[in-house]
Amino acid sequence: MSKDLRLPFYWPHVKDDTRGTSPGECLRCKGLKLLCGKAECPLLTQYRVRAGVNKMLSKDICDASPPGIFVGWKGYPKVQMGPMVSIGDLHGYDPHLLDDPGRWYGSGIEDIITYRSSLIRSKQRLEVNSARDPGYKLKEFQELVLSIKPVDVEMLFSKIPKFHILFSPMSEPMPPSAPLEKFSLEGTPSIPVSVDKIHSDTDLNAKDALYELHTKGYDEYYLTKILSAGTLGTGKKRRLVPTRWSITAVDDILGKKLIEEIRDLPSVDEYLVFEK
Repeated sequence: MSKDLRLPFYWPHVKDDTRGTSPGECLRCKGLKLLCGKAECPLLTQYRVRAGVNKMLSKDICDASPPGIFVGWKGYPKVQMGPMVSIGDLHGYDPHLLDDPGRWYGSGIEDIITYRSSLIRSKQRLEVNSARDPGYKLKEFQELVLSIKPVDVEMLFSKIPKFHILFSPMSEPMPPSAPLEKFSLEGTPSIPVSVDKIHSDTDLNAKDALYELHTKGYDEYYLTKILSAGTLGTGKKRRLVPTRWSITAVDDILGKKLIEEIRDLPSVDEYLVFEK
């Protein structure tokens, strides 16, 4: 496939997702006509942001993890998973912000792409059932994701991480990624006693664990990560959960519990307006 001189990337490296904008439509548009209906071209914005990030990428990274983790779904039940690491104070952001969508309210598309592009996603193939009896490396991944504060980590990749552009209205901008060869915790994870107690309780099912943590004030983004990493549930049923499934599961479990609670509450007999 030939290179289009008016586009800042080679199309063979672009991943197509049939649920969203197609590469063909983008080739016709070239970021000028905005055929996708967006206010600005996401692909050109991604390229502009990522041009600076590429200069910082290397095979050996030692920096803070938000903490964050990503579990893919392709190849299930043997999936790609791995922790994320920030890229050396690239934009001066708090590492925790980079993987905390709850704090992105009011941010523009370029800000969000910058947050996501300032992380590196590591990848390693693991069986989902390995969470039942995790090895040393998976235990380190789990300790990392249970932390409520950024943790310093060191990662060695088999090759320099690179970006892939994904055509999908459902997917958030993805950070650069690469296969993980070595991983080590360089800092001490900050795991609350209440979280550690529930994680250690292998007789407590995942639904009750999620609801109990929610009542203690932990938000759905944190709960999604720790469920995805296989840290909750009864011992024999613990498993790694692909991130997109984990998001749905947490929303469903908490939603059903909250609906039960509000059914008997008094009705509101007046119009109320809320603003944020």
